[in-house]
Amino acid sequence: MKFSVSIEHIPTAGFKFMFHELPLLQRPAAAARHGFDAIDIWDWLDKDMDALGNAACQAGVVINSTFGNRFGSLVDERDHQRVLEEVEESLEMAKRCGVQYLLLFTDAIGPEGLRKQTPLPDEEKYANLIAGLEQVVKLAEQKADGVMLAMEPVNNIFVPGYFLHTSRRVADVIRRIHHPKLRMAFDIFHLQLVEGNIMTNLQKYLPLCDAVHMADVPSRGEPGTGELNLKNIMQLLVEEHFTGLVEFEMMPTSSSEEAVRAIKGILPR
Repeated sequence: MKFSVSIEHIPTAGFKFMFHELPLLQRPAAAARHGFDAIDIWDWLDKDMDALGNAACQAGVVINSTFGNRFGSLVDERDHQRVLEEVEESLEMAKRCGVQYLLLFTDAIGPEGLRKQTPLPDEEKYANLIAGLEQVVKLAEQKADGVMLAMEPVNNIFVPGYFLHTSRRVADVIRRIHHPKLRMAFDIFHLQLVEGNIMTNLQKYLPLCDAVHMADVPSRGEPGTGELNLKNIMQLLVEEHFTGLVEFEMMPTSSSEEAVRAIKGILPR
């Protein structure tokens, strides 16, 4: 098992993840000093990715994931060409900068939520999603063999209308596409908000997952700040011999240094 932290910082939207106190290019070294193997970001388009890739390399951490698309919707067939163009650009960047995974979104999404609603029946959205993903996977095979793709559930409370908002829905899509390049990211924060039953569902879908995203609920804070027993969830991952990555996608309630101490308190000995 490897461990990562999100180093995203979008102050205008209230998102302050780990090491937000530091300039972006100093955050990889901070993650490395505290023993993390990787870092994660959200949108890469507002960042100097070559500089961030160099900073990560010098610090000895990898960039685990960033967004593959944001402006086009996979559930809307009319947007598929835009999604493919976004993903192709993201693949080229990922290959150049050493990013391991691109997160794919079913809907056009921004910090404030959905960029637009797609007024289509669920059956049509699902068919469009599958058709779009098949094209995206094929593109990834052709353009960047070493870059993986991932999908995560996104809660439809903070992001009303988001299509894949449950673990079952994401797992169904991963199984339907049935391609080694496309994996599931099990996001505990999102899933606790919409369905709960975290440990049972995590155990059920873990074979489909390369990553588990952790944060306490409801504040998206570090372990011990909310209603979840993240230490028990971590122990389940140990017992299930999970060999993927655990990303602490959390916003420190006080300082990043204090959040690190809370994180280390739940890590396996």
